[in-house]
Amino acid sequence: MAKQILVVGLGTFGGMVARELTKLGHEVLGCDRDPVIVAAIAPDLTEAVELDATDEAALRAVGPGDFDVIVVALDRQTSVFSTMLLEQIGVRTIVARAATPLDAEILQRVGADRVLKTDELIATWVAHTIDLSGALDFIRLAGGVSAVHLRIPDRAVGQTIAAVVAARPGLAVVALHRGADVVANPPADTVLLDGDTALLVGPEDTFSSLAG
Repeated sequence: MAKQILVVGLGTFGGMVARELTKLGHEVLGCDRDPVIVAAIAPDLTEAVELDATDEAALRAVGPGDFDVIVVALDRQTSVFSTMLLEQIGVRTIVARAATPLDAEILQRVGADRVLKTDELIATWVAHTIDLSGALDFIRLAGGVSAVHLRIPDRAVGQTIAAVVAARPGLAVVALHRGADVVANPPADTVLLDGDTALLVGPEDTFSSLAG
């Protein structure tokens, strides 16, 4: 179901979010104080307007209360102030980007319903995809459990999924990508082949023992 989404701040991050949401079929209004940025992104969004997010009257004029979600993607000081204004105006859901843990705490206190710690997420992703040989993607879940999209290493080629999992308690092969096919919950007797990639979920040390 399409949502009405307001993206405040159309820099690199905000612009990418706004474009992707539009591609997903949502109605996106993008706002930025820079007319050059607004003009450049306007063809890609439902609508784009020039707006100073620190101006309460200007914010009210776009009707923030009518949107399902508002994404705040500004610099740290302006994000805090704009989030506080939006909370005072009265909106449904505010998603704000935070550069540091302190920023995240402040944003939550002034009204953000969800805080995106993008720098922390990217840093964790980069570190783990470097640390794990053959890792294509990484997501930390909770309690030491994560998900990784991993290229099957030579040591596991020719083994069955059952054998790989048995040697690594807590590891689960959620999906197997082979050629053009993706198999969800592949059978335990599936023999892993050179070139396969797999989506694994489990304790992080099980990834290390597999990837090497």
